[in-house]
Amino acid sequence: MRACCVYRLRRPLLVCLLVTAASAIWSDAADRYAVVELFTSQGWNSCPPADAALAQLASSTAADERVIALEWDVDYWDYLGWPDPYGSRDASLRQRSYAAAMRSRSVYTPQMVVNGRRVISATHRSERVAAEVADVYGRSSDRDIEVEVSAQRRVADGLQVDYRLRGVPADVVLTVVVAEDGLRNYVPRGENAGRTLEHVNVVRGQASALLRRGVAEHVGSLDVSFPADVDLQRSTVVALVHSAASRWVLATTWVAANE
Repeated sequence: MRACCVYRLRRPLLVCLLVTAASAIWSDAADRYAVVELFTSQGWNSCPPADAALAQLASSTAADERVIALEWDVDYWDYLGWPDPYGSRDASLRQRSYAAAMRSRSVYTPQMVVNGRRVISATHRSERVAAEVADVYGRSSDRDIEVEVSAQRRVADGLQVDYRLRGVPADVVLTVVVAEDGLRNYVPRGENAGRTLEHVNVVRGQASALLRRGVAEHVGSLDVSFPADVDLQRSTVVALVHSAASRWVLATTWVAANE
């Protein structure tokens, strides 16, 4: 399995930056993982620094460090004068589902959620973001769950992705997303008018299935729809297994969309 967007977090840097001794745990164990989801918008002027922090997090690759960075562009700032070309209702609803699970009364951008269980202020410097991600990574384990995605087939408006899950409990949600890397566009209006913004791993489409039964194996497929202009050569298919109740990410895997 090739992990395309990970960030190498080095021990000397972390020891200097982390607030508590517990945060200094860093493990290369194969069952560690971190899914970093940034909720952002091109229509809000506080978001470009957070986009840059996510890009820094996704700037290097290491096969033994399973960290995936995803950008979800929300649509609730579109009224400010610039409708985000990557914005979607799905992104806004996903952020609100995290807020509901965490019993938060509000959503905001920029906001990072790691493994569905910790919120990080995306206004922090990239070093602090990396440190907090490393802490969540060090506390994670998906050793009892196997997730596979394969056999991607083009359909009329996207991809059909086969999946196989083993060892998952009852009442989980499987979400499969297609994330496109290397996006860049000029913003002519709104709070970021006159800027050219760059993005990594923008979620361009997603599909979910609720798996209520705790059986030994789940096998199936999901159709993931996305806009016609998505370049699959620079995209990744990511599978996320969530607890339906807590929204915690229990396991993840990802493959290149053109494999």
